[in-house]
Amino acid sequence: PGLEPRGAVRVEFDTPIGPLRVVGAHLGLVASYRHRQIQHIAREVAELPDMPTVWAGDFNDWSRQPVLDRLIPHMSFLPPRPSFPSPSPLGSLDRIALGRGLRALDHGVHAARPAHVASDHLPVWADIAAQG
Repeated sequence: PGLEPRGAVRVEFDTPIGPLRVVGAHLGLVASYRHRQIQHIAREVAELPDMPTVWAGDFNDWSRQPVLDRLIPHMSFLPPRPSFPSPSPLGSLDRIALGRGLRALDHGVHAARPAHVASDHLPVWADIAAQG
């Protein structure tokens, strides 16, 4: 929803830690549209069978406040790391959030070449495990 519609994709995997749902999102530039987009994705995912879920992508949120955390409290955002712009990252626009049953062993931003020329954003990554 919004003036600048964006997209999200959902993939479900069989992994060594069990079934895993991954939602990749690219949210809008305007905060009110981003909030509506997040809420829309959350409603769609809530209608699916329950399974550990990861959200990742370009959330386009420059705020240093935990706005995203408040919008989807059932997800836990990993501490942000600067990923934009790729030549000299300042903004933590690209984020990863974990649903219940998951924990991050480590996470970061992939800055090795040629990542900085492949996109204006550096890729973010997380090693995850089932919460024991």
